[in-house]
Amino acid sequence: MRKLKLNVCLFFASLMFFTAFVFGVWFAVPSLQVLAEGNIVAFSCETYKLAGASIRVFEKNGEPIQDGKTGIRFHVLMDANLYAENKDNPDFKTYTVIMPTYLLSGDLTYETKNALVLETTDVWKTHSKDVAYVESVAYVYGVPSAQYATEIAYRGVVSFDGGKTISQQTETATRSIAYVAKAARDDANAVLTDANAEQVRVNTLNAYIPKYNLVYNVGGQKTTETVEYASVPTKAPQGVTIWKNANNENVDLNKKITENTTKEIVLTAYASIKVNASNASTKVGGVLIENGASVEMQCGTYTINVAPVTNYYISSLSVNGNAYGAVNSCSVSIMGDTTISALGSIIRYNIALDNTAGATVNGSIAGTYDINTKCSFTLGKGFYDVTIDGKTISPSANGQYVFTVTGNSTLKIVRLTDAQTKSKLLNIIATYGTNLSVSGENLVSPADKGTIKIPQELFDELKKYGYTTITFDIDKPQKSELYKKRIQNVTDGKTVAEIGILKKNLSVANVSISKGTTFEAQYKSLGSWGNESVGVRWTLSNIRFS
Repeated sequence: MRKLKLNVCLFFASLMFFTAFVFGVWFAVPSLQVLAEGNIVAFSCETYKLAGASIRVFEKNGEPIQDGKTGIRFHVLMDANLYAENKDNPDFKTYTVIMPTYLLSGDLTYETKNALVLETTDVWKTHSKDVAYVESVAYVYGVPSAQYATEIAYRGVVSFDGGKTISQQTETATRSIAYVAKAARDDANAVLTDANAEQVRVNTLNAYIPKYNLVYNVGGQKTTETVEYASVPTKAPQGVTIWKNANNENVDLNKKITENTTKEIVLTAYASIKVNASNASTKVGGVLIENGASVEMQCGTYTINVAPVTNYYISSLSVNGNAYGAVNSCSVSIMGDTTISALGSIIRYNIALDNTAGATVNGSIAGTYDINTKCSFTLGKGFYDVTIDGKTISPSANGQYVFTVTGNSTLKIVRLTDAQTKSKLLNIIATYGTNLSVSGENLVSPADKGTIKIPQELFDELKKYGYTTITFDIDKPQKSELYKKRIQNVTDGKTVAEIGILKKNLSVANVSISKGTTFEAQYKSLGSWGNESVGVRWTLSNIRFS
């Protein structure tokens, strides 16, 4: 531990950098309430305390000090009774511990590494303002002018074993030469009656109070202001809430400036840029800012780019409430906190319906739809050519026509002609009717039933176009009415047997196709046909769909 008499001050010579910005404050936490043997009054925050700091810039005759001995004095008070009780004890020692705050990594103590420990045991004097106390003054001089704003921490300590251990201590406070000089200059009680002397006093103290030339850089536009130490700037450009110094540290211009420098202080304006984006991404000057996030960026002119998510488009872009319309980019001068709002809206397309065929359409088609919307509808009974922008749509198993909206389109419905319908039916029967059959002997005999078998695939295909009934005409060119009975109305694709059913009257809208021998079946007479010696040839002459 390094102990120095109070008239020795060497530690400032080794100081390199000072970065503290904290004003000195008094702490209200009491000291230890330990009684030393023989003490009359217990040590406490009232009986052993700090009494601030002062600056020594004048000789006793009032002349400014010219020999470099200008410095700062740290005052400690002790209850006079405590001091009187202990001053003759050879093991009673007092010290003032001093250290620049920027070097402190924790609390300032008697054991702090590199702390300046000044012994004050022999310099206690009755306090001039309160005889209930005695005062010690630790004087640090030769402080370089570049360090006038450096905050210095100090506290008083007491030892009862010759300095080996500390029994009592005050709280810690901080002061700088600049702070003390300004307080002395502005002390109304210190004003001299002689105007010339007062001016000398003020000018002398002003030399220890730094003035800062603040340069405000807002997007390349610069203004300046001169601010005195421990004063609040008043001419900062409006609208800026974030200022950073050369070290990229935030500087609060609502607080007093106490930087440890007399050089120019350049403060750069930054803006908090917040993005509110829906279905869109936003970049400012190439920097992606997520929706709801805020990013600090230096004030200036930026290009804002917004991109919609898939199947959306930018429907609106605004900056601080100023609308730029449905654009994907804009150039903006950002000189303060900024909010960017971007809205992506889903792409929509118009669908037109061309139904000159007069088909019955079940479902809404014409209108405006979101992209990728699946539209579906059914048509009334019949065969139609259905296209979307020229591309054919075929009905699904349940008769629905389905298409996906991918652009502005026209749905066109055209009714097939009779020839086209016949051709389509022939194709269907050729594809799905290969298993159509007539079987059973005595097909129309009162005693026995014959059968007509319809393939399920044929019936399902016809149902797509609205047909629910298939009617067959079975005939034999003989005179007996028995042979002119008809089998009709086979539904749901099932195998059905009927006898003695009269021919059904069909409307003109129904389609009749004559298949002739394509669907013939040979039956030999048995039972009631025994009087006939020739075989009976039956013809499936007509198939109708309704």
